[in-house]
Amino acid sequence: MKLSPFTLKETEEYFRSKGIEMERYDIVRAYMAFGGVPYYLGYVKTGISIEQSVDEAIFKENAPLVGEFKRLFNTLFTNSDKYLKIVSFLSKRNYGYTREEIAKATGISAGGGLSDYLERLSEADFVEQYRPAMSVSKEDYYRLKDCFCIFWLRFVDSVSGLDPHFWQNNHGSNKTVSWQGIAFEQICLSHLESIRRALGISGISTVSSKMIIPSEKAGDGGQLDLVIERGDRQVNLCEMKFYSSEVSIDQKESLKLRNRKDSFKEKFKVKGSIFLTLVTTFGLKYGTWSSVYQQVLTLDDLFQ
Repeated sequence: MKLSPFTLKETEEYFRSKGIEMERYDIVRAYMAFGGVPYYLGYVKTGISIEQSVDEAIFKENAPLVGEFKRLFNTLFTNSDKYLKIVSFLSKRNYGYTREEIAKATGISAGGGLSDYLERLSEADFVEQYRPAMSVSKEDYYRLKDCFCIFWLRFVDSVSGLDPHFWQNNHGSNKTVSWQGIAFEQICLSHLESIRRALGISGISTVSSKMIIPSEKAGDGGQLDLVIERGDRQVNLCEMKFYSSEVSIDQKESLKLRNRKDSFKEKFKVKGSIFLTLVTTFGLKYGTWSSVYQQVLTLDDLFQ
């Protein structure tokens, strides 16, 4: 019987059932490390910080989750080394790789069972298969979507001689800040229905996906966090930003966003309106340039 990971709302209810009252910002930070798996979330303790809980569960000597990553794959899959090789490779790029790129990097050809491996990883909620939004190509991408795996491969597998206070000592590093952006984006992508509801488009047919625009006009490499193509011919271009306070927009950022919107409209000949949409933690700080975003969603919207 397949059991899907908890949503953010279910995680909040789970913590409350254990007598843990926590700000939604901290719930998201716990979810980034442990994912939506109740067994892992059970190591979040009341009275200590998220950083301490992570150290207690993963980094301290004889921590209960030491070795959990490989143990998990050994339990779920025969030939687990093949699955681990695929997952480890997918962790290197946020938006994932094509089947051809995966085969080349891992040495597992289509004839060697690559399709079966990817299908089983998708069924187990580790990997997502998707086609970039507005794509004219029939080539799909595969990306790692499991938060616990992403955390483990970035901070546990890559570190030798673990510090028992590793997370408390490193949670503010540049590497951690970069990871938080990726993890928050993944959480948003796994809560698409909440985003659709908050935008008031639950009753409209939509196609949602990440996107890569191979064009210098995009200005920043062309990757868009989320594109929602709507049945009413409108499009939401969504950016996810994990901040500890309100997001501030200056003139340079506003110009970049407007150029991105114009580039998208020109490249894909969009006839309807394009709405720049921000999904963030605590909202957008009002200012001269803040109107570049037509819609702003916060953590509370993701918990609905």
